[in-house]
Amino acid sequence: MYRSKVKQNLDGYIHTSTGTSLSPALRHAPASGSINLPDSIATGVSYQATEDWVLEAGIVGTFWSAYDQIVIEYTDTETAPTIHNKKQYQDTYRLNFGTEYKLNQNWAVRAGYVFDKSPINSKSMDTLVPVDDRHLVSAGFGYKTDTWSADFAYTHIFGKDLTGDSNTQSGNIPMKYSDGRSDMIALTIGYKF
Repeated sequence: MYRSKVKQNLDGYIHTSTGTSLSPALRHAPASGSINLPDSIATGVSYQATEDWVLEAGIVGTFWSAYDQIVIEYTDTETAPTIHNKKQYQDTYRLNFGTEYKLNQNWAVRAGYVFDKSPINSKSMDTLVPVDDRHLVSAGFGYKTDTWSADFAYTHIFGKDLTGDSNTQSGNIPMKYSDGRSDMIALTIGYKF
């Protein structure tokens, strides 16, 4: 599967308590901006090991280098600065492995692992992705009948520490991400009619 780049052009209104770091007087003003979201390519395979056991693997490549900056311009003020929020992200990949085992016609158990390579450049860090490479470990189960289904999943994310610098219009600021982790819980209920 291939997903193309997407360019978004946005218009809106900026509200801040102190204005921008370059112009404190700009507290409330109309603005416009643009962002390039990256393209990606993905492939995967599913293998039916037995009648009850399925194994899956996949890889996704995301071309984050296309996401070079977010540009924000104040539209009504000629002297206002143009904000260039530089990203300098790196192209990445994501590997995923999963399995499902059917205990009987109603119940199934599942497990998975994902390695998610971070796009963050340590010389141009930001707070949008406050972690380096991530490991995701998941487990879950499902129940289904002819009409009803219920699925539960739990995922724990382990984030690798990262130290570097931000790269803003105001200059470089030392940054450090440490002890990054998250928990995700999902519950889905389905009904066929």
